[in-house]
Amino acid sequence: MVGAFTGAGVGLVLDVLERGAQKVAAVGEAVEDVVEEAVQHVPQVVTRAGKGVSETVSKVHDADIPEQLKEAANATKRKVSKVAADGNEAIGSPRPDGL
Repeated sequence: MVGAFTGAGVGLVLDVLERGAQKVAAVGEAVEDVVEEAVQHVPQVVTRAGKGVSETVSKVHDADIPEQLKEAANATKRKVSKVAADGNEAIGSPRPDGL
């Protein structure tokens, strides 16, 4: 009698394990299908992302150029004015602004 219960218990455990293994295999197949589909789309996504980044960088770079030129021109003007003032002061001639 004990052997019958033991055999039934072992059979039940093995049945549960087999069903679990089947479910895991089914989930694995579903995941594999999803991964394969995602992998097929990766090159397209990377290409589109790369184009978007390139366009954005180009727009940002182009937008900065006028401002950078303006800043450089103002800095040059300040330096030239300072050099002229320092030169005039060194030789003792009046400054262009009359001071």
